[in-house]
Amino acid sequence: MAYATIEDIERSWRSVADYEREHVEQMLDDAALWLDAQVERSGKDPEAFAASHHDVMRFLSCNIVRRACGELDPTGAEAQWSVLTEPTAQAFTPAVVRGDFYLTKWERGLIGAGCGRAGFSPGADG
Repeated sequence: MAYATIEDIERSWRSVADYEREHVEQMLDDAALWLDAQVERSGKDPEAFAASHHDVMRFLSCNIVRRACGELDPTGAEAQWSVLTEPTAQAFTPAVVRGDFYLTKWERGLIGAGCGRAGFSPGADG
């Protein structure tokens, strides 16, 4: 079950064209599943958390889908073309990798997820 609707996306972003509706609805469903997993990883019951924080889950779902579509870029980066001295040597660097679901540090704080550091440090015995 999605936490946000097409109408929520349209109120917070832009109109969704008819040809995009099915794709955006699926992304909203996927975002809900992904958010549930993030809440569960933080040690909370996803159903109970969603019931008591529905506005937060709707807000996060909209942001996740907007970012996955490339609209919300927290870095403000722009795509770049690099042309080297050889005529066939060109490289393109996209501004943002589109399609991934992720939360910003502030958003993770809203659900209490991922507030620690990533990584692993083995003990003294290896």
